[in-house]
Amino acid sequence: MDKAYQIVEPIPVYSAIGNHEAIPVNSFSPSAKEIDRDDLTNDWLYQSLAHRWAQWIPEEYSDDFKRRGNYVVKVRPGFRIIQYNSNFCARTNPWILYDSVDPGDILQFLVRELTKAEQEGDKVHLVGHIAPDHKECTQAWLHNFIRIIERYQHTVKAQFYGHDHRDEFRLYYSLTDPTVPIGYAFICPALTPYSQTNPGYRIYQMDNQGIIIDYETHYFNLTEDQFSNQINWKSAYRASELFETDQITPIALDRFLKRLEKDDQLFADYYRYFYVMTDDESGRNWDESVKKAIISSHIVKLPMRTAPIPLAN
Repeated sequence: MDKAYQIVEPIPVYSAIGNHEAIPVNSFSPSAKEIDRDDLTNDWLYQSLAHRWAQWIPEEYSDDFKRRGNYVVKVRPGFRIIQYNSNFCARTNPWILYDSVDPGDILQFLVRELTKAEQEGDKVHLVGHIAPDHKECTQAWLHNFIRIIERYQHTVKAQFYGHDHRDEFRLYYSLTDPTVPIGYAFICPALTPYSQTNPGYRIYQMDNQGIIIDYETHYFNLTEDQFSNQINWKSAYRASELFETDQITPIALDRFLKRLEKDDQLFADYYRYFYVMTDDESGRNWDESVKKAIISSHIVKLPMRTAPIPLAN
C-alpha cells in the first residue's frame, strides 16, 4: 500500500478499515478501555494504521481512530468527510452479542459529528467499508442508522462503501413514510478480482455542496487481458445516462429502481454493470427471481419489520 500511496501523491487518501483487517476476520470489539482486555481488541490495528495514515488523519481525531477507527476531515469550508468504522454493525461480528445496540459507540459518534457539521453549516459525505443494509447489519443497529440518516438527510449528501466487490447502491427510505427516499449509499466495484466479476474503479463528479453530479465506472476484462502485459481499462457506463438525471439524488435513484422493475432490457444492462461486465455466465443470465432479489437488495426500509437478507445471497 505504501507504493500505491506514493503513486497518488499529493492527492489525499481517505481510507476506511475493511472487515478482513481484523483478527479473527469480522471481529470488531469495544476498545481495551471498555473491556479491560488488550488481547481481545483491535487496538493494535488502529494504532498501526494511525501511524501509516497520519498525514491524512487530523490530530484531533487521532485518539478516536486509535480506539475504534473513526475520523473526520474538513476538506474545505462547508464540506467534510466523516469516515466511520461500519464493520461494527455486521451480523458476522461476534461482539454484537456483547453490545447489540451500538457496538463501539459508532452511532453515537455519527450523531455527535453530524450535529457538529449541521451547526457549522457543513455538508457531509459518509465513508465506510460495509454499507448498512438488510444483509450485513443487525436490524436494531440498522433501524437507528436510518433514524440518523433521516434526521440529518439535508446534511449527508452521499455515502460511499466497498466490501461487496460489485457495482450497486443502497437506497434508504423514511421510517415514518416508507415511500419517501431519504438517502443513498454507493458501493463501488473493487480493484481486486472477485468471484464472477472484473476489477473496476469509479470517478465521481460533485458540486461545491457535495451533491454528486455524475460518476463513471471503469473496468478491465480479465478474460481478454489475462495474457496481456497491458491493462486495457474501459468505460462501463456513466451514471447520468443510466439514471437519466443531471444530479444524483434519492428521488432519482427511486425512479430508477421503479424503471428496473418494469423494463427487462434496462435490468439486463444493469445486471451486466452489477457484475462489472464479467464474461462469466452467472453475470449474464438471470430470471425473474434473480431480478427481484437484486432490486430488493438495493432497498433499505423498515428494518424492524423486514426479514434480513441471507448472507449467502
